[in-house]
Amino acid sequence: MHVDSRVNPPVRRRRPAVACTECRRRKIRCDQATPCRHCEKAALRCIYNHLCPNISQSNINPPATAPVIIPGSQSSVNNSSQLLLSNDNKFHGPADKIHLPPNSVAPLAWDIAPPETGIEFLADSDSVANLQGQIGKLRDQHTAPWMEILTCDPDEFWFDSEDLRRMQRKTRDLELSLATSKMPLEWLYWPPGPTTPEVSSLIPPRATCDVLLELYVNTFESAIRILHIHSFYQEYRQYWNSPDSISDVFLCKLLLAMAIGTLFAPASPSAGQLADMRPRALAWMHHSQQWLFRKIVLDAQLNLDMLQIGCLLLLCRHTSPPVVGGQHFWLSEDCLVRMGMKLGLHRDPHIHNLAMLGTEVEVRRRLWVTLLELSLQASLDAKLPVPLPIDGGFDTGLPSNLSDTDLGSVATLCDPKPRSFFTDSTMQILLAETQRIRIRILNHLYSPTTSIPYQEALKLASELRRACNANLRLLQSFTLQAPGAVMPTDFQIKFLDLWTRRFLLALLTPFADESCSDYSLYYTRKGRIDASSLLLSYPLSHNTATGPSSPMGSYYLQLQISGQGIFKNVLQQATAAICQDLIQELVEDAFPLTDREPHTKLYQIIKDSIRIYRTRMEQSQPCMQEYVAFVCASVQIEALRSGKDGTHDIFPMVKKALGQWHHILESAQRSNSPEKH
Repeated sequence: MHVDSRVNPPVRRRRPAVACTECRRRKIRCDQATPCRHCEKAALRCIYNHLCPNISQSNINPPATAPVIIPGSQSSVNNSSQLLLSNDNKFHGPADKIHLPPNSVAPLAWDIAPPETGIEFLADSDSVANLQGQIGKLRDQHTAPWMEILTCDPDEFWFDSEDLRRMQRKTRDLELSLATSKMPLEWLYWPPGPTTPEVSSLIPPRATCDVLLELYVNTFESAIRILHIHSFYQEYRQYWNSPDSISDVFLCKLLLAMAIGTLFAPASPSAGQLADMRPRALAWMHHSQQWLFRKIVLDAQLNLDMLQIGCLLLLCRHTSPPVVGGQHFWLSEDCLVRMGMKLGLHRDPHIHNLAMLGTEVEVRRRLWVTLLELSLQASLDAKLPVPLPIDGGFDTGLPSNLSDTDLGSVATLCDPKPRSFFTDSTMQILLAETQRIRIRILNHLYSPTTSIPYQEALKLASELRRACNANLRLLQSFTLQAPGAVMPTDFQIKFLDLWTRRFLLALLTPFADESCSDYSLYYTRKGRIDASSLLLSYPLSHNTATGPSSPMGSYYLQLQISGQGIFKNVLQQATAAICQDLIQELVEDAFPLTDREPHTKLYQIIKDSIRIYRTRMEQSQPCMQEYVAFVCASVQIEALRSGKDGTHDIFPMVKKALGQWHHILESAQRSNSPEKH
């Protein structure tokens, strides 16, 4: 008998899926962890359907007398199963509500959702399409397309379009090529070696050193104390009078201070043509790291000078070109804290060593505050608790409110200035006063054994916010006490606010993310908006300019443009938070009258951040993902503000943003290439 093969065509077997559903949807490589790296980074639910119990068709299709009934459904599918979505757009499907044949397993709702799961025979094609649309809406409530661009792996762009993937790879390669084009290859890698170049050959002319050293002293050193400036300048003058009489310790400090100063050269009127000194700064960092490695690791030497050099070297990671910041860097902030504890900096000399001179006491107190501050910032970026006991593990007192010139006088050491008098130590004192509460925040947020209750988070947020606002008001209240007196600069005020208020942003974010579905958390969203706005704007003193037009204001703007590490992270996190919260506010439209002006200000802050990213791009700072993501977010915000629903095809906008980015990079590459004659 002839059998027509068309009646029973051969069944084509599909290759078993091993990736999670989200990685398969986004068409990216899954590492098959639980949860996988991409889902964890994008805060998505990581589901492996192939690990669920195998459900055969005979088990899922129940007899007509026992239909599958799921509460909340409105339409039947093939008279045997119904749509797994309730009226409130949430998944339901508990096993005790589903009637299945004996020995069968109830499928989970999120296992049935994607059509690639192999159980799409539960519904016909129209119902599956409807289900896919509902799932897409649910997913978009939690992860917007622009946020996926921001959080995806840069090597695996999430768009399905091969055209976009090709554009992204080409643009990213061009970014890296431009970032390394002016740097000698041997400066990009820092393997500690037995020899280093002659240090005298690394020192530029004195005029250059004067400018770069002044830039460092007026910026970072004025905000977070590492050196004793009065004695350092004495050694500096001695070096130019007699170069052979100065130790390598001082020269390492000088090289690293100037390396940090090169970051601000483009914003300094006195720097002139020193904007191209940053590639040379890599050689200075290279030499100093090798020298410090030999002294601490190979020769087992440790003193306060080496800790100071270590602090300067760690700061260089946040100011150096991005291709250098984290490569082959053996020193860490926590390692430096342990070294300081080995030297007893965590114990107050007035309690444990009464014979110590007052000047050394103040130097040790200042250095401990700096070591601890660097460790706190690094722990926040790494999302780790502080490697100290819950009570802090130290009893070192705050530095005295004294200027560097006062440390040489015994009489002055016994009579520090009042708090209302601004000195060289005021900024560090204000930082130190909030360190213990920030330690508590980090340990609550990132401890593997505890989770922070909402009320405790509100209490910590209120305490830190009051401290940040009080510090800001204090710095704004200072007036010129006497001719020649030190005054807080715009850079100092903004620097202090950034290094403290970013902890408030981290504390509120987990609760603010849930505020769209739980309005009892609405306060945390408002708190995050306020913290992010202050991190991106300019809370300056009342006695100076109100924007970045003053020299110190332009120094902070230059830090936003060229800074790495902490400063790059804050720019991205604060901008993303404002985009996310502003979109949610516009969608809800809860207070259309009172929110109109604040929303306009927030939108302007986002546009300012996009301009900063564009400037970073023009200066060969790789930031393609941030620029594309925030441009797409701004388009959605603009649509919502104009009365539209905010839904739009993101594909053309991404393609346009990538095209703009690539065009600017090509222009920069042509300008860097030698002219052909």
